[in-house]
Amino acid sequence: MEPHATRASGVEEASRHAHDRRPADVLVIAVSVHAIFDVNSDLEPLQKGSAFSFIKALQTVSDSLVGQHPGEELLLDVILLATDSEEIRTRIVSSSRHYGFQIGRLCFCSSGNLIGSLQSNNVKLFLSTDTDDVRRAQETGIPAAVLYRRAEQQTSEPLKVLFSGDVLSLSVDRLIEAGFHPAQLQTFRAAQATIRETALVIGQMRRKFGKEASPISVGLITVWGTTESCGSALKRMREWGVDVDEAYCLARAPYSPILDCFQPHIIFYDGLCDFSA
Repeated sequence: MEPHATRASGVEEASRHAHDRRPADVLVIAVSVHAIFDVNSDLEPLQKGSAFSFIKALQTVSDSLVGQHPGEELLLDVILLATDSEEIRTRIVSSSRHYGFQIGRLCFCSSGNLIGSLQSNNVKLFLSTDTDDVRRAQETGIPAAVLYRRAEQQTSEPLKVLFSGDVLSLSVDRLIEAGFHPAQLQTFRAAQATIRETALVIGQMRRKFGKEASPISVGLITVWGTTESCGSALKRMREWGVDVDEAYCLARAPYSPILDCFQPHIIFYDGLCDFSA
């Protein structure tokens, strides 16, 4: 199936304006529809997916960009990406309306043409709960991250992004010595090649707001490195212009309690930890 994008009716003003802007003015974010909706559900509207809270947080960021900065040059264009039949299109659009969030575009493609679709749509950040798809995107140089499966909050909350300090501070040789297997090392190399672009995308959005009451919160977690590694990772993020709100230096301690505490929407996938669980 060739990639085919359709404009969703009832799209909000910010997304319509983004679609008309020059590519340099727009951050195109592609999100897997399976993370947002349970497309296998027979119910109407479609049931919420495991990462539904992300789309609500992202809409808060988009609304804040337009609301606080009426002349804002940076706008978000959100593509909902589906590898299913186009027969599901009407249900996705109606469900989006029901839950009250905007979709810039719907894009349908086969699983085998996922990367081609991301490239043809000039995607700056691809997000999915499927770590295999995230890895495939990273290996072709497309910034990508994992959508964390988390419970939806009833109150408004910032978009929380968690970066890997290990990617920024550890070498592949050190990981080989530590006994990581080849598949993990391959993913780690791909993550090293794309983390800067991902950080720049998040940093570009983050800098539009002050540190107080920002709709974006950035975290950094170093699982396998030392405290010195964590410090090195923080320095790298600052060099890229990314403010880190919370940093966790675990020195191989369990990371699950940190995920429960920080509750990220997006996790930069490094292949070393199973952040998708």
